[in-house]
Amino acid sequence: MMLSRHWMMVRMIALVLVLWITVPTTWAKTTTTTTSTNIDTRRYADICVQPGKSMYVPLKDKDGRGHAILKLAIQVSTLASIVSKDSPQHKAMCWMIYDDVRKLDPRGGKVGSFLDRYVLVTLYMNTKGPGWVRSDYWLTKEHECTWYGVSCTRTGLFLTRRIIGLDLSFNKVSGYVRQFDRVMFLFFFFLL
Repeated sequence: MMLSRHWMMVRMIALVLVLWITVPTTWAKTTTTTTSTNIDTRRYADICVQPGKSMYVPLKDKDGRGHAILKLAIQVSTLASIVSKDSPQHKAMCWMIYDDVRKLDPRGGKVGSFLDRYVLVTLYMNTKGPGWVRSDYWLTKEHECTWYGVSCTRTGLFLTRRIIGLDLSFNKVSGYVRQFDRVMFLFFFFLL
C-alpha cells in the first residue's frame, strides 16, 4: 500500500512540474476571487442547452445560483473551455447547475467547498469516470469527501470539510488534461 502511495505522489509531482512549465503566464497575474470580475452571465444563459440532445433549459435571469456557478466556472476555467460543449469543464459546470442533487451554491462564502466539488467532477468527466474500477459515491448526493479515493480534513472556524488528498491508482483512470485550469492546478499543487 505504501509503495502505491509513493508512486502516486511521484506521478502527481511529475504532473505538477510538467504543468507548471506549460501554465500560461497570464494565470500568474490573475486572481481567483469572485468579486473582482464583472461577467454578464445572461449572455451565456443557454450555455448548457443542446437542441435535441439535452433536457436543460436556459438559465432564468432570477436563477442566482445558476448564474453564480456559470460566473465562477468562467473565472476559474477559460471562457473557451466553458463554451465548448465537449470540454470536461463545460460538462462539469452543467452537471453542477442542473444535475447535482446537493445544489451547492458558491455564493455566501462557500466558494472553496464548491470548487473542490467542481474540480473533482471535471476530473471525473475528463478521465472516463464511468469506466473506473471503483467510483463509489462519485456524482451522487453524497459529500465529495465520501467519494472513492478522496481524503479530507476539517478546516477553518466552522470545521468545513476540505480535500487534502486523492488516490485513484489502479482504478483505470485514463485520459489527459488538455487544458489545466487555475483551480485544478492549485488543487493538485496544494495536495502535494
